[in-house]
Amino acid sequence: MNDPDTATIELTRNLTRKLIGQVTARGIEPADATVALAYALHDAASELTGSHADGLEWMRQAIAVMANQVEGKSDAPTSH
Repeated sequence: MNDPDTATIELTRNLTRKLIGQVTARGIEPADATVALAYALHDAASELTGSHADGLEWMRQAIAVMANQVEGKSDAPTSH
């Protein structure tokens, strides 16, 4: 998995926020929408990697990168 640049991260985050807004506007609870989004992200990662296990590994790596950012161990983007 490559580290995406800031523009790619922000574009994707903005699109995702809009999508979640549409989902919750249909009466779905935010927590449920977030869990559903995690499944959708796994679908995308699995499709791109060719396997469910590799898709999960991509997701684990992304979570590790995000945790490092939140904990101040990385210079990567954290804005939201």
